[in-house]
Amino acid sequence: MDQDTVETFFANVKWFNNFFADMRTLFDKISNVFEKNTDYTNKYLYYHKPDQTLSIPATYFLGMDGEGTLKLQIIAIFDIEFVKNKYFEIREPSIVVLQHDYDENNLHHIGWNILENKYIKEIEKANELISGILDWREGINFTAFVLPIDLFIKYEDKIVRDKIINKLR
Repeated sequence: MDQDTVETFFANVKWFNNFFADMRTLFDKISNVFEKNTDYTNKYLYYHKPDQTLSIPATYFLGMDGEGTLKLQIIAIFDIEFVKNKYFEIREPSIVVLQHDYDENNLHHIGWNILENKYIKEIEKANELISGILDWREGINFTAFVLPIDLFIKYEDKIVRDKIINKLR
């Protein structure tokens, strides 16, 4: 490999590692605002780790729940080809905010099914809010919306309260 290619390769690896570290920091900050302003108290992070082939993950999940709350997923979308549901108009790296009433663990599957347009029984979009029913198990009601990741470049707790928490109420 010539020296320019080597330098570009290592610069790209460093950039992606920094980007994903920043996503973790963003999700930690978002979960802290939820814990201070809502009844959400438990969080988990998840990304798909392929068994045999290395790849940049298509999504990164922040899941939250709490006593008497709906389940919350905030899903960072890095690969627009992953999203097959036409109601989610993803044109740039974005986050999907998803609230649903399914009460089990491994909640990332709920978000995946909705984004991949699987098991959708009903769906509609009004004023940027996407709502519907997932025809899976006993039926899962959901509400979702999309925000560009760029919205959080100059991070402030107020953005989380105004653009996510207040929109979910």
